[in-house]
Amino acid sequence: MTDTPERIVLNDADVWPTVAGTPRQQQLCDWLAANGIDPNEVTVHDPLTVETLPDGQRIIRHTVYLRTTDGHRYVDPNDPNQAAREERTVPLLVEPPEETWRRVAGGIIDAAGDKPTNDEEQR
Repeated sequence: MTDTPERIVLNDADVWPTVAGTPRQQQLCDWLAANGIDPNEVTVHDPLTVETLPDGQRIIRHTVYLRTTDGHRYVDPNDPNQAAREERTVPLLVEPPEETWRRVAGGIIDAAGDKPTNDEEQR
């Protein structure tokens, strides 16, 4: 048995073009909101995953844009070509829709349902 936690990739730079402008985009936004995440704050090119930690806790790992105290996004001081952003985790409250997302223990599967890969295949 592997120590790799279960991980579902719901969105990233490769998946986003297949989601944008489709019913899956609204499903994804509704699901984020149901889990207490503002979908307007989540970056679309960074990974959005559901993970099972070794202790069994299920979390959503996502990246959000950072804002100034007056609510404006700002440039990352370490990379002036990027907006400032931060990775966050929240407890999973609502499972992703089964008809859209699938999970694989010890592997990674994307939202499109492509075949899972293990750590060796990813290298």
